Amino acid sequence: MSAAYHLAVAGMRPVLVEAGVPAAGASGRSAGMLVPGAAVPYPYVTSLLGHDAARDLYQRTVENVALVRDLADEERIECALTLNGILTLGIGDGQCAAGRVLAEVLALDGFEVRVVERDDLAEFVRTPTADHVGGGLFQADGGSVDPARLVAGLADAARRHGAQLVTGTAVRLIDGRGGRIELDTSAGPVSSASAVVALNAWTPALIPELLGLITPARAQMLAYEPVEPVFHVPTTAALTEHGEYWRQTPGGEIRVGGRRDLDHDFATRDQIPTEEVQRGVEQVLPALFPQLRLPAVRARWAGAMAMTPDGLPVAGRVPGVPGAWFAAGCNGHGLALAASLGRSLAEAVATGRTPTELEPFSVARPSLG
Repeated sequence: MSAAYHLAVAGMRPVLVEAGVPAAGASGRSAGMLVPGAAVPYPYVTSLLGHDAARDLYQRTVENVALVRDLADEERIECALTLNGILTLGIGDGQCAAGRVLAEVLALDGFEVRVVERDDLAEFVRTPTADHVGGGLFQADGGSVDPARLVAGLADAARRHGAQLVTGTAVRLIDGRGGRIELDTSAGPVSSASAVVALNAWTPALIPELLGLITPARAQMLAYEPVEPVFHVPTTAALTEHGEYWRQTPGGEIRVGGRRDLDHDFATRDQIPTEEVQRGVEQVLPALFPQLRLPAVRARWAGAMAMTPDGLPVAGRVPGVPGAWFAAGCNGHGLALAASLGRSLAEAVATGRTPTELEPFSVARPSLG
């Protein structure tokens, strides 16, 4: 949707073809957290890309948060955008020590981070934490948003600027052998000079060369009935290797996700929640906040994300289809990069060249194997 919006603003009158409705995938089913940085740790990104490229990528996620803010302001998108930072809890001595090291590294690179001591957690959480929670790391450049409303608002803005949105229409094939791009869709053929493929977990269906580089992953969440404010900022914690996360909405809902370690078939595009994972998600907050009295669960859902072998997105030209570009695989951190990636894809279409911002995400990078 970001690509369609930026193409429309540039006067190119794009047509967005959507199999379902906007935000029907992970975009509308995520926690809505704008987390600075990639889905994998900053030191690991440095080992993959080098220090300068890792710093630039982190800076880009910070700028992406600002871009979301600017889009919401300029287009008057009501999407519950709150830019009050992100808290990551440290569980045990090992995680707390790692958080302190990370804070030092990020601060040296000019990013606004703060180590939160255990005694200071009450600034962010209105309930006592469990004894094994030793403190946290606060990233001031983060925030949260209602992702479905953001996408819907961006869709309205794209239409106002001249984009056409066609929903309920699946693209089954993209072919560039005839000099123009030909799309086979469920509503008939479409011909164009340029195209953007932005399907995330569904990308290999149109770009089979990405099979093995993009793997779907089901993320599951639930929401509790509204309660008085408990959590002041979106929060994450690594109870398991995949990580857990939650935030309280302005309306009082506490939305919690994680426990993919319990999903024995998580490499799927199925967006139906499972009983075992949902039971696990229900135990996330009690494990960290034993005195918190939670209300009844009001909703449960799942969304299909796209993962890559090294935890970083892939983007660039669509193989064998001149004039076509793609981006996918944000590994669960799509809101941290999606608006910016869409703008870069629009630039690629307009100029016919790979923007500098997309170069770190090339499928030719060694870390993809």
